[in-house]
Amino acid sequence: MSFAKDIWDGVDRVSEHIALQLAVAKDLVEMLAKRAKFEEDYAKKMADLGKQLPGGKNPAAAKIEATVHEALETVVSTTASVGKTHLELAEEINAQIVKPFPAFLKAKDNDRKRMLKDGEKKIKILKDLETTAKKAHDSYEKAAAEARRAVEEEKKAKAELQANPGIKKFETAAGKASTVKTKALDRMTQAERIAMSAVETVNKCMQKTYDEEMPALLGEMQKLSEEIFDKTAELLAIFANGHERFEVPYKEAYGALTEKAKEKLDKEADMNEFIQKAKSEKDKYELLEFVKIPNPNEEELEEEEPKKDEPAAVASGVEHPKEEEKPKEEEKPKEEPKEEEKPKEEEKKEEEKPKEEEKKEEEEKPKEEDEKSKEEDTPKEEKKKHKEHKHKEHKEHKEHKHKDRKEK
Repeated sequence: MSFAKDIWDGVDRVSEHIALQLAVAKDLVEMLAKRAKFEEDYAKKMADLGKQLPGGKNPAAAKIEATVHEALETVVSTTASVGKTHLELAEEINAQIVKPFPAFLKAKDNDRKRMLKDGEKKIKILKDLETTAKKAHDSYEKAAAEARRAVEEEKKAKAELQANPGIKKFETAAGKASTVKTKALDRMTQAERIAMSAVETVNKCMQKTYDEEMPALLGEMQKLSEEIFDKTAELLAIFANGHERFEVPYKEAYGALTEKAKEKLDKEADMNEFIQKAKSEKDKYELLEFVKIPNPNEEELEEEEPKKDEPAAVASGVEHPKEEEKPKEEEKPKEEPKEEEKPKEEEKKEEEKPKEEEKKEEEEKPKEEDEKSKEEDTPKEEKKKHKEHKHKEHKEHKEHKHKDRKEK
């Protein structure tokens, strides 16, 4: 199939198709120019990301354990390499498509307009000849109609003359009708020659136009259309081939990320590394020891209520610690134990008494410690006197207890 053979009278339609091809190519170039800009911006941002570990100048990733740290370094390096590839694609699109292609499109559009103008001119010449031939034919038809009427008028005049022979009126009318017929036939003959010539001229022009000129012009227009198609295909091939460069970097990036970010991530190794860095200085915790602080309220009570069987106060005015008073037990009617049970009860009481004495001594110890804390606040001489008195009192108290035990 071809434009000349199958679209022999379609210069205008072929021109519209070429204009459509040019518009598509132009839109594609504009889109790829934007794509190149996006690729360039993306590449710059990827390059910035690929300069350092995540987190900026003082990244937390710098302190993380080995396998995670290596994985993050791989993410950074692959980001930079992939970004570089995008920059290369942007540069290629600009160099091979965006810059040269608009000039090509403009030149081919000018060719299209020139060819369309040439074809329209040839068609106009042919149309003008056809218009002339039509007018000539109209004149010819008019002359032929007048000739037919003249012939009919002559026949009529001759018939009347035959019906009235020798009458001058009819003889004159018959002669005049013959003259009119002759002139009408001459005009018809002349119009016929003109109309025939016009048709021959149109036919010759039409043959030349559609058999010679238009095929050549349509062939040139088909060549232009094919050239635009091939250039558009070349443009698309450049863009497509530009993506081949992504295969190696992305494959390498995938391989590196697979190795570092998937296969070689080792939780146990990183945990052990962290444990070694953060290991505790001591092998085990140490329990706290509670140190009791004297209750000041109890000290005041002791000062206000001195114990029985003890001196009221020393010269320094410090009261002696008082013994805890046992709660009075309710008096019960005494039952005299049986003679066999008495020795057992007495033995039991004798065993319990030392325990009670020891309990009292233990209860007095915190009070003695409280007294010592009070002594630190008194002057040295008073402390000394109080200490001697306390020692004496304690000694007497023990002797008293020992005596009570013997008596019991």
